[in-house]
Amino acid sequence: MVHVLKTIDLKYVICCEENLKVVRAAARKCGVEDKRIFVLEDEVDGARSVKALVEEGRKLGDKKQVEPWRLPKGKKNSKVFASAVEPLGY
Repeated sequence: MVHVLKTIDLKYVICCEENLKVVRAAARKCGVEDKRIFVLEDEVDGARSVKALVEEGRKLGDKKQVEPWRLPKGKKNSKVFASAVEPLGY
């Protein structure tokens, strides 16, 4: 997992509760802070949930929202790779 996270230059990661321990260990080896790891379910073991992240975004109001990312025309999911994103301030 460390190899993959380094290869994609991980900034944030979302995982299931069952994988949190493994993801945290790998992310730490890549220099990624725990506060950049989110869980799909409710908050657990200090990890914030995706739901909490969405609520935080809603509180920013319409003017602070960005356009949703869309698959480029003529491309398939299997041909589009993860890319670096701007930090959210975490």
